[in-house]
Amino acid sequence: MRVNNRVFTERIDMLDGIRVPNCPSQFKVIAENIMNMASKPGYSVGDYHTMTELDKMLMVNYWGIYDGLEEIIGRDGLSFHNWFVHKATAPELIRRARQWLSEHNYLILKPEVAERAYQAGDKFSKSIKA
Repeated sequence: MRVNNRVFTERIDMLDGIRVPNCPSQFKVIAENIMNMASKPGYSVGDYHTMTELDKMLMVNYWGIYDGLEEIIGRDGLSFHNWFVHKATAPELIRRARQWLSEHNYLILKPEVAERAYQAGDKFSKSIKA
């Protein structure tokens, strides 16, 4: 994984960090953080063989840099990293399975949680159409 060189030529201020102007607002900050993380000299996610492994590596790295994961598991989080990347079920698969189960009434969600999720989905759909 690498950052497209075009990104570097479009930057106005090298100290300001990478901006992703057309990114949906719901995950714009996260996308910009990923781009800034991936563009640092020497950054590497390591060897990956599937998109799921890449996503998991990005998650662990992102959590470590931006969300304080090292504070929770300590500086030697290698065992967690290896487990998460190579053995843990992908968070997106769990989310999709839960979504399917709830959409097909196998799981019943709290009404207020379901309503907020519906509103967030509707808001997202409107934001990408604009």
